[in-house]
Amino acid sequence: MSSLWAIAASTVVLSYAATWMARRFAPKIGFLDAPDGARKTHQGAMPLLGGLAVFVAFTVGMLCFWLTNDARAFDTDRTNFLLGTMLSGGLYCALGLIDDRWPLRAGFKFAFQIVAAIPFVFLGTSIAKLYLLGIEINLGVMAVPFTIFWIVSCVNVVNLMDGMDGLATTIGLISTATLAMLSLSLGQTSLAPIGFLFAASLLGFLF
Repeated sequence: MSSLWAIAASTVVLSYAATWMARRFAPKIGFLDAPDGARKTHQGAMPLLGGLAVFVAFTVGMLCFWLTNDARAFDTDRTNFLLGTMLSGGLYCALGLIDDRWPLRAGFKFAFQIVAAIPFVFLGTSIAKLYLLGIEINLGVMAVPFTIFWIVSCVNVVNLMDGMDGLATTIGLISTATLAMLSLSLGQTSLAPIGFLFAASLLGFLF
């Protein structure tokens, strides 16, 4: 993990720079988010493309980490997990860009969100068991559809919170950093870097 912290720091800087560029480029191509007096409470039209800046910084950070000796902690299963994460993340990023520029109907957007979750589920992992009040529930054949439902639900929960500058990013940063530290404390050294580097990408954007 020795090289992770240097890469994470660089990812913060890269995310900041990418966001700075996006902020200046977005108005020129019509990517602006105007307040609506209801859910969107920011003052004045805000440039979009921030999500793209975060994803680019995260992708570059992961590629840099992959080239280090620390990446040997990734076995085949973890490699598939990472690939599924990046593919699904890229699809969600593309969906966000399209919806920002040409607002989509709710039904179409929901269907695309389901499609975007599929690479993660089939290349990464699925929720096989639930624990509720001390009871173990084995999902069996429902593992894949439940995992897709869970991902899509989380995406929409964060999206619904995204009405005030920095709110969704701050919540995402705290959640991601917490999960990364939990992974590290549990010895899951192949999963923790993903969380730390995504947290670094969010931190650069937040600045």
